[in-house]
Amino acid sequence: MNIGTDGEFEPFEFEDGNHNLIGLDMDLIRAMAEKGGYEVNIKKVSNADMYKMVKEGTLDAGISAISITPERKEQYLFSYPYYLSGLGVLVGPSAVNSVKTEQDLVGKVFCAQSDTTGEEYAKNEMKASKVLSYVDNEKPLNELAQGKCDAMVQDFPILFYHMRTKAPANQKLLRKHLSNDSYGILINKDKPEVQKIINDSLRTVRTDGTFYRIYLKWFGRRNKS
Repeated sequence: MNIGTDGEFEPFEFEDGNHNLIGLDMDLIRAMAEKGGYEVNIKKVSNADMYKMVKEGTLDAGISAISITPERKEQYLFSYPYYLSGLGVLVGPSAVNSVKTEQDLVGKVFCAQSDTTGEEYAKNEMKASKVLSYVDNEKPLNELAQGKCDAMVQDFPILFYHMRTKAPANQKLLRKHLSNDSYGILINKDKPEVQKIINDSLRTVRTDGTFYRIYLKWFGRRNKS
């Protein structure tokens, strides 16, 4: 089974020092393949290319912390939801002292990763003065740290992990979730047989405790997904 991933979305999928793809999603899809008795060929592609290649059938599926949305369900099949996510806001050094709540973000400059629900929310809901979009996830985080934008909208678990492992003291994560999204595995619309294989193996790793052990490895606290 050919699987695409963005590979730039720590801790769900990213490269280690030897350029091996690791992360929660990578552990999950490999465990699913082992339990389901099939092989996966994981290919790192851009976020935009992943959607395109799954739609064209070049890839059977994509796993990259993908939020299930009504718009995406019109074009793709999805697995069962495997992770409860939602969007959050990370405030950078240029606004960390002035922003206390979401209302204080009106008129601020936002950074976001392109082709994500975070970018869509920043453009349509945040009343931003400007939204700067970047192809990968690391670039907006770097721009935020350098004060080139005031805040970033991204999936809450991504920002939570960033704060726990990397963020300097002059950044803060607003605790309120902006939305309640769930991650699913993206599947070509014309491949219901792939959807069944993926759902069967996903159900297995959820019920036998494998997913919970993977979650603890990356987040170290009880998961609510």
